[in-house]
Amino acid sequence: MRHRVMLLVLAGVALALAGCGTTSERATPSDDLRDGQPEVLAEREWHRRAGSGVQTEGEALPPVLVDGQVYVSDRRGRVSAYSAETGRLSWRFSIGSGISGGPAIAEDMVVVGTRKGRVVALEPETGEQIWEARVSSEVLTLPTIDDDVVVVRSADGRVYGFSRDSGSRRWVHDVSVPSLSLRGSSHPVQLNGNVAIGFENGVLQALRASDGEPAWQVTVSEPRGSADLDRVRDIDATPVLFDGTLYVVGYRGRLMAVSPSDGDVYWDREFSSHSGMGVDDERVYVTDERGRVWAVDRRTGASIWRQNDTEGLNATAPTAHGAYVVFGDHTGRLTVLSAQDGRILARRQISEDDRISQAPVSDGDGVLVLTDDGYLMRYHLRDRDAE
Repeated sequence: MRHRVMLLVLAGVALALAGCGTTSERATPSDDLRDGQPEVLAEREWHRRAGSGVQTEGEALPPVLVDGQVYVSDRRGRVSAYSAETGRLSWRFSIGSGISGGPAIAEDMVVVGTRKGRVVALEPETGEQIWEARVSSEVLTLPTIDDDVVVVRSADGRVYGFSRDSGSRRWVHDVSVPSLSLRGSSHPVQLNGNVAIGFENGVLQALRASDGEPAWQVTVSEPRGSADLDRVRDIDATPVLFDGTLYVVGYRGRLMAVSPSDGDVYWDREFSSHSGMGVDDERVYVTDERGRVWAVDRRTGASIWRQNDTEGLNATAPTAHGAYVVFGDHTGRLTVLSAQDGRILARRQISEDDRISQAPVSDGDGVLVLTDDGYLMRYHLRDRDAE
């Protein structure tokens, strides 16, 4: 049986980040920092109980923003849609079993995966089931909806392509994965005719969406040492496609910028992360395995700043939001950094006893935050220079 290692256990494994010890600036919090500085982080605009949250660590239930609606799903099988501006409930429906991956949203369907390997496509206005398919194990990633294929990754390393119209299986791609890995998986990312997926063996692979055949692959993380824990090398963070470049990072591996068409590596550097990335026009923001947040040059990979005061917080992936970078953490706090130099501009305890494991979502004027217990809220960030 394949064993999945909890992040809190792996956080205790002390490994230095080779090549990441020197930065252009060590960013530290301001001396006069107050919890939730009002000039940066305004008061909460709305707050809703949006479901029952996640059941276990590693489930992929992030809020998804599409056309002003934010969609959330929960461990009890409910999918809900809210107005991002007002928090008003638009609709809610239940599939009858616990969701562990999704929702994925398209104009004509909502797709979720469950802990028991069900893949369910629903009509987005009524919740009526369009089709149902099965995979070989639990779904811990967001499905991806292509032009005519729905791609689903199961926890045992298999990737499935289902007909978007009928749900019939068109192909399956099987990858041999190591017996020991982090719990959770990298979400599939749509490319031009391909789907890129990071696997537990440290390989980023692009598959043809039409038939599941390999298009190209890049090794991001390689096993080191002889002990089982030393050889864990997941790509747990979801790659980010931005302005024609695909960015990927591995646990105890490398941070890379690659060509989405052929996997050619533009630049890479040693790095270790399982949390993910945010990207804007100038920088890639990434949380390392110790919880520190980095900014590197998007075109060269050179370090710009590193925020050390977040170490040990098990922070989410950073979210780029104009002049700011926003993330949550396992203590229930929301933190705002300056995108320019990494200074902490605001911190707010939004929940006393609830974790934030999903990255905040930027909706233009504010950020949407979903806690692990299923509370959805919106905070406005004031439009001002981060300086």
